[in-house]
Amino acid sequence: MIRISEIGAVISDVTEIADYRNLVINGSDENIAVNAESVPILGVTEIEAV
Repeated sequence: MIRISEIGAVISDVTEIADYRNLVINGSDENIAVNAESVPILGVTEIEAV
């Protein structure tokens, strides 16, 4: 399971980032279920400064 809350916690730990909003993965703000045969891979990361 890829948890949005865990990714948010990692983002919050970055000193240069004061806050974040609208965290989405693959267009969704829901956790992602990953089966035993799948391997999650980081592809494109988009960061928009506000």
